[in-house]
Amino acid sequence: MKQDVQTIRTGIRTAGACGSLLEDLRQDILSNRLSVGKPILPETELAAHYKISRNTVRRALDHLVKEGLLRKIKGVGSFVVPPEERSAHPDRKLAQRQILFLSFATASSEDVFRSDNSFLPKFNGINRVLLPHGYNLLFAYVGLDWTPPPCLINNDIGGIIFYGPLVPEFWKRYIAPRPHVGIQFIDPLLPGNWVKPDYESLGVLAVEHLHSLGHRRIAFVTNEMEMQYSEDRMTGYLQGLKRFGLPVREEYLIAWQREKVNGILQGEDISSTQDYIPYLERAFQGKAEPPSAFICMDDWRAVCTIRALEKLGLRVPSDVSVIGTFNDYQSPYADLDCHITSFSCRMSDVCSEAAQCLLEQIAGSSRNCFRTISVRPEFFPGKTTAPPNRIWNKTETSKQ
Repeated sequence: MKQDVQTIRTGIRTAGACGSLLEDLRQDILSNRLSVGKPILPETELAAHYKISRNTVRRALDHLVKEGLLRKIKGVGSFVVPPEERSAHPDRKLAQRQILFLSFATASSEDVFRSDNSFLPKFNGINRVLLPHGYNLLFAYVGLDWTPPPCLINNDIGGIIFYGPLVPEFWKRYIAPRPHVGIQFIDPLLPGNWVKPDYESLGVLAVEHLHSLGHRRIAFVTNEMEMQYSEDRMTGYLQGLKRFGLPVREEYLIAWQREKVNGILQGEDISSTQDYIPYLERAFQGKAEPPSAFICMDDWRAVCTIRALEKLGLRVPSDVSVIGTFNDYQSPYADLDCHITSFSCRMSDVCSEAAQCLLEQIAGSSRNCFRTISVRPEFFPGKTTAPPNRIWNKTETSKQ
């Protein structure tokens, strides 16, 4: 159980308290915060924590047992069921009220997938649509060996929401026969429904914001250039430059692919910023004028870029402006002193749209055609963008 859950309210209804306990336990199980093989908190402690009766606690735990997430051992406690056993549902009707979220190793490592920044927007966005309709959400991670989870083999699910590029063989055998929606990683060769953040518009809007401040030399930074979301952002960046008549310069495209481990993109150590100076230096070398602004793939890359610029003797935003992006409505770097100007990709809204699209398929109410839905990003002003420094840009000003 999460040790930092302190949202205890007095006087709430028993049904609401049961739902709150269910939501917290389900989230902690599916995100691996509660370990397999260890008992969860005793009923008495859960009752005291949520200020509810033990009967209400038992009702919540029994519900999770029916979902296949918990197992009760008399006289010992309640234990988290291993993921590979969670699909063994004796109740076929209940099994068909389950929606499976599949994350593939082609998108990220399992640790990244289970991290709060990645997991919570997906969990919250999908559940706010599914739960009112009586559906339960399961999560599974598929490695590069493409071994499907048991619930796919046993057909213990009513539909699939998936995340990450996949091979056609897996698609044909396990995805295509069922109601399904893909998130973010669109494959035009696979007929289906897709929902994604509108990364192309994000790139254009970032250029537009900087252009409105007076910037004319704008660079782009990513260290995951081989991933589709980076390609889409860069496409939008280039479209924005073209739209506003700004120069496209090779030294402004600061893009590389960081290393994978055994073919899987791992999470980065955010306890200390990465050294971006070797990548940024070329934008400040030679006879060409250096950029006055940087559009970064996300807020983490923006932080690394800001630290590198500071080491190069530049101040943000006095000398150079920086824009980032983040996954949902709360940047994981919101507490930093730099307060990054950024765009939200609205991942929870993307996942809600995917869940709604899936329910339409299950109900048979969707039109007999496939759709791709793009969710427009939302701008969050910060303190890392400003009009360009007049002295820094005196050459540009003289040209105009």
